[in-house]
Amino acid sequence: MTHPATRDTAAMCRLAMVCWALAWAAPPVLAQNLEQLLDRHVETRGGSAAFQGFDTYRATGVVALNAEMHGGQEIRGDFVLEWQRPGKIRMQFSLLGNDYVQATDGSDGWSSATGAPQAMNADELAALRDYGDLVVGPLAAADEQGLELRLVGKTEVEGTEAFQIEATWADGRATTIFVEVVSALPMILRGDRLLHGNPVTMSRTVGDYKEIDGLLLPHYLAVANEAGIVLQTFSVHQIELGTEIASDRFTSPATSGTSR
Repeated sequence: MTHPATRDTAAMCRLAMVCWALAWAAPPVLAQNLEQLLDRHVETRGGSAAFQGFDTYRATGVVALNAEMHGGQEIRGDFVLEWQRPGKIRMQFSLLGNDYVQATDGSDGWSSATGAPQAMNADELAALRDYGDLVVGPLAAADEQGLELRLVGKTEVEGTEAFQIEATWADGRATTIFVEVVSALPMILRGDRLLHGNPVTMSRTVGDYKEIDGLLLPHYLAVANEAGIVLQTFSVHQIELGTEIASDRFTSPATSGTSR
């Protein structure tokens, strides 16, 4: 007859082996869940064919700057965001009668205000690329953008249940992406930036998704600091997909010898 203590010990050993096996099995389960989440995200927004069906994007709308940062007066103006595969972005603001341009040809970045164009540093270039949240975004084309994604789990953000994904870009910068569980759409993206030489945590809220040519695209972007103060908002009024955009619009005038 087997002693009860012996049976208990054997049961505990079997339980320990099961727990050990489940612990080792956890990463593949999370990886599979991540793949399913990305697939659901793409399908929700229109499917992979819709994402691959255009090579250019142009959005026009209104940008508003925080009043508290500008003497109590909200500053509003027009913006034009242009995007072209692979990785070309140009953002132009018209504020207080002046035009401000930030652009990248996919590798180097430059900006221009009232004077000659200036080369961007790595952090300025990263901030410019964040405008890509309004186009494809980080989840629909992770491989194309050189992103590594890791699903952390579920959490609650501003009262909404969300998946938390940690993204690492090719240049080493990290972004935390909160994806709404129900819709599989990104809500908030959070990462560190250098502001006047000091590291700060910035967040970007995307929303107001609307269908354009069979593709669900965000029409709102808000940029906030680590205190939650919204610094800039972008409200998109019109989007054109597949429209003709000259490639030299993304190249610095100092390099191309043209004036744009």
